[in-house]
Amino acid sequence: MKGGGHSPGTDSGLPVRPAGTHARCLNRKHHLAVSGQTVSYDHSLRPHTTSCNSCLEAHADRATWLELDLRLTHQPPDDWAGLVVRARPSSQPAAIGEVVIELHGQSVGILGVAMCAVDQRGFITRIQVNPSYRLRRFGTALVLAALNHRPSYRWATTDTGTSATARILDRAAPAREHAARQSRLLLTYETSLRNHLYMFANLVRARLCTGGRRTNSCWTLCSRVPRRSVQ
Repeated sequence: MKGGGHSPGTDSGLPVRPAGTHARCLNRKHHLAVSGQTVSYDHSLRPHTTSCNSCLEAHADRATWLELDLRLTHQPPDDWAGLVVRARPSSQPAAIGEVVIELHGQSVGILGVAMCAVDQRGFITRIQVNPSYRLRRFGTALVLAALNHRPSYRWATTDTGTSATARILDRAAPAREHAARQSRLLLTYETSLRNHLYMFANLVRARLCTGGRRTNSCWTLCSRVPRRSVQ
């Protein structure tokens, strides 16, 4: 089993995926419910591993991956820490903080991020992965860790074009953007309906109130509908 026979302190070299249930293998070729999967443990980095049985039989690359816990930790590294995602808050207010992936206490990936709790917004400023540890999905894990840390925030990046970070944001937050768009449409509808009701009330008041005098029906209507200018 790949990833199960490494001694502590070494690196298995496996790619990572967010810990949880996956429908397909890392190569996106096989449904794990059909092809089968094997769960094991990486003694060098501490997390569990999952393997696609069909990919193992075909000797395909990325047949086994590490199940990485994306919850941010603020605790200092210890001797048992293999592969962890850690938060480094900024030392000054309104400054850029960092989310890092540490391998045996050494940072191998850094994500620069700024968050505003008032506006509920997050901004990714940069992402860097050590060249020796690329093609293992560390960059994707960093972005997803930041999104999972503040799932209700609206996220953006410095490049909204074809950058890798922008593509990850587009894939990871469609439901969040849909909910925000529906909320804005509902607010617009409620505002329009309220304005139309005020316009109708003013029109009825103008027709019933003649010569500066109010009829009984006009008095009843005007007493229930407040006089308010249309915004």
